[in-house]
Amino acid sequence: MGRDAASCAPSATRTWRCTSTTWWTRCRRGSASEYRDLTVERYRADWKTQRIVERTLQIAIEACLDVASHVLADRGLRAPSTYAETFEILVQAGLMSPGLGRALVEMTGFGNVIVHEYTRIDAEVVVRILRERLEDFRRFETEALPWLQPNE
Repeated sequence: MGRDAASCAPSATRTWRCTSTTWWTRCRRGSASEYRDLTVERYRADWKTQRIVERTLQIAIEACLDVASHVLADRGLRAPSTYAETFEILVQAGLMSPGLGRALVEMTGFGNVIVHEYTRIDAEVVVRILRERLEDFRRFETEALPWLQPNE
């Protein structure tokens, strides 16, 4: 879970403040939403589309994990032992709604499949995420933006 040095920098108080070229702006550049109407058959038939969609989802998931990890560290919350636990800790701390926390824990599991078990990627799961779960990333943006504001 590394920091993107081009987009985030430590402030004087050792917390990370993300600039306008941050995680979400970068994620939106390659938005998966343009593939929302993709069918399972079209996804299976086009390896280039598979790579674009899978990589875009992977980046979105990793961006959420990066921001969440920064928040845990900035607030002195316990370190997670798994990526999924990152979101569970935010829920326990009252920083994230339980529903979004569960959704991102599931999304993290999917991200692990993309990275480590790529031969098991299920086209139906990918298409379902495109149709039904992209809003989870927007919900994360809404809930995370207050965390990233400087504490003046």
